[in-house]
Amino acid sequence: MPFIQHLSGWIYWIAFLAALVETILVVGLFLPGSTLLLLLGALSASGGGPSFLWLLIFAVAGATLGDNVNFVLGRRYGQRWTENGIWLLRREHFEKARAFFSKHGGKSVFFARFIPSLKEVAPFVAGTVGMSRGWFFIWNLLGALGWGLQWVGAGYVFARSLTLAQQWMSRAGLAVALLTISILFIWFLRRWMLRHGPAWWAAVVSVSHALVQAVRENPEVQARVQAHPRVFGTLAARLDRRRFSGLPLTLFGVAFLYLLLLFGGLVEDLIMSDPIVALDHSVAEVMVALRTPAWVTASTWVSSIGVWPVVVAILLVTCVWLWLSRRRFYLLPLLISVSGSTLFAFAGKLALHRARPIDAAVHEASYAFPSGHALISVSLFGFLAYIWIREISSWPMRVNIFFAWMLLALSIGLSRIVLGVHFLSDVLGGYLLGGLWLLVAIVWAEWIRTRNEPMKTCSLPFALPLALAFVAAVYSAVLLVPARTPPVPISSSSIAQLLPPQADSFLVAHLPHYVRSALGGRVQPLSVGLLVGDESALRKALHIDGWTQANPISGAALLRLSREGLNDLQVPSAPLFWSNALYTLAFNRQVQTAKQPEMLSLLLWRTSYRNAAGETLWVGIVRAYSGMHWYPARRLSPDLDAAREQALAGLQKRGCLASTKRLPWVAPQVGQTFTEDDFFTRGDLVLARFNAHCSIMKP
Repeated sequence: MPFIQHLSGWIYWIAFLAALVETILVVGLFLPGSTLLLLLGALSASGGGPSFLWLLIFAVAGATLGDNVNFVLGRRYGQRWTENGIWLLRREHFEKARAFFSKHGGKSVFFARFIPSLKEVAPFVAGTVGMSRGWFFIWNLLGALGWGLQWVGAGYVFARSLTLAQQWMSRAGLAVALLTISILFIWFLRRWMLRHGPAWWAAVVSVSHALVQAVRENPEVQARVQAHPRVFGTLAARLDRRRFSGLPLTLFGVAFLYLLLLFGGLVEDLIMSDPIVALDHSVAEVMVALRTPAWVTASTWVSSIGVWPVVVAILLVTCVWLWLSRRRFYLLPLLISVSGSTLFAFAGKLALHRARPIDAAVHEASYAFPSGHALISVSLFGFLAYIWIREISSWPMRVNIFFAWMLLALSIGLSRIVLGVHFLSDVLGGYLLGGLWLLVAIVWAEWIRTRNEPMKTCSLPFALPLALAFVAAVYSAVLLVPARTPPVPISSSSIAQLLPPQADSFLVAHLPHYVRSALGGRVQPLSVGLLVGDESALRKALHIDGWTQANPISGAALLRLSREGLNDLQVPSAPLFWSNALYTLAFNRQVQTAKQPEMLSLLLWRTSYRNAAGETLWVGIVRAYSGMHWYPARRLSPDLDAAREQALAGLQKRGCLASTKRLPWVAPQVGQTFTEDDFFTRGDLVLARFNAHCSIMKP
């Protein structure tokens, strides 16, 4: 976001160029301009981001100009290019677009805008067949507008949906939603690979052949080959598909170099404290905010798959199975992948000495970078997946094995982040280092297969049940070790802590000052503190003063909110958090101001602190809502202090407050909530002591 803000007005021209370049003939087949527009649309939904309207206007203008360029090219070069082709676009591409154009007429310019590979060709065909420039412009403008809304609008709606989810979902619910979306995405990708994978691979091979053929037929390239036969002979040997030492080894080498550069860049960023370090701490804070006892327990179970006793057990049974089933050529590469990655991970920990996050849910004594669990999930389980994929020929089985391994590796890495024992970059470093050694092991195994005659293998039907039983026994033993079990959270309300005589300075120094959202972002500072003898007396006093207790969040409650707005006094409050805990009590009250009716909302958290008189300290915030947003969320009145004074005035009038005191809490500030409502406050906290007899007094 700071980078986008630094670009200022240039960001709109970037959107213009992204839409223009993706639309232009041939070039648009390779550049993902729509992805950039999707990202910019999402950024426009947040405070300080670019304007959604101007992004849409510039994107539509770029797409329209690109289509008109294709239209002019079709009028000038259409007949020749449709017969001979141009670069990777062959005659069949133009014939497909021509058939689509003949079927739908002028509307094809509009429809083709939403179909990949046709949106670049259809305007060219329209120019070739002599379509009226006026009609083309109308259909083209409508299509560009719809295409812009499809990408910029989708990004905007997605970001707004995240804001809405944060407004009404708890941390546990948000974590479940994000996990569900991730699983659905992986499921969709797997389903697409099962259905279209072979056809997609055939298309990639076809395009590659077309590209190679176009390069070979280039007169300048042919002249260079004749001038430097030795250099191009070596290059041809590196691209030979018939030998493992040719194209396969070249691709493995390129992948290895790419992963090595990524790993080196990650290490450099950690040493230089680049933005990846700030991202690490941000992700760690979010995970602490989302972490619940259930997630800690589940993450411990998943993380235990990567501890050394389980890894050794899996490695042992795999080696025995490979030996007995006469697949012994896999043994050395497997040991190289696991032992090499483990040694390098140990060296990385000693070299960098990176400390682990301070809010870990379980204890780990070693250094953090790289993550050994993430590394093993790739170097060991990745090679096991490779063996399985290599030994079977069924495409669906291969796809299922690949995605099962990916899901396992991602789950192990995520579990380490949820437990707070690793930063995000630690897990990424483990993946990269494990990937490097996995590539080395696969190359070694493939080289052995090409050098030796394949041995006659055999199946061991009894091996799999025995292996699973042995690994399960070791895994269960690991979970029973006391040091590995997650700590049991203790409710803060079950431990009473006595406030010192100088309670004011103690509270300012020791209590968290801010209320946070479900993702851990600051919402606003605390504004009230109440010393109350009994919770039932607090509820009764608020009820007599006109406060209505809020209902829990539900679909029916949100539907009633969107229908009745501020008239619904039982409307649930947003799931805000203080000291990583959801509010204990929430109340609403309707008031009439000089301008318009407003709703006051009071959120209270019960703390573990008590004074010498046995009164419990409650802390909270008061907010005033003056209207509704376009989504089911209320519009905040900016003066937080005025809302608090108005709430306390009613209690004071009924004699509920025995005394009040103002504490300097935070600096005066102007801020913005995650729903982009502005607010301002002096930053003080009013500490009030309740009168035990306030509920029977009259106004």
